[in-house]
Amino acid sequence: MKKKVTVLIIDDVDQSKIIDALKKQLKRKCEFEAISIRTTDVELREDGSDHLDVRKLKERIKDLISSKHINWALTDFNLSEDDIDGINAVSYTHLRAHET
Repeated sequence: MKKKVTVLIIDDVDQSKIIDALKKQLKRKCEFEAISIRTTDVELREDGSDHLDVRKLKERIKDLISSKHINWALTDFNLSEDDIDGINAVSYTHLRAHET
């Protein structure tokens, strides 16, 4: 049985090519799952604005990674936002461990 590797990707641009390349490289060695969050998605914007709603981002991350073991987290440091960067976004992955 192949080991499962789950990668969380948080970026402001589409990373489909990176995901496809990772799948191609890793398919013989492991089962690969990519969870991709694009911070420029309309669903993550504050109502009526182009600004990222951090609360919505936290909820999206929580929903997508609940009950999953994340092996790798990949993010762009510059997420085109003044008050959030890639380090902040990845830190939100720990929310589920602290909430009860």
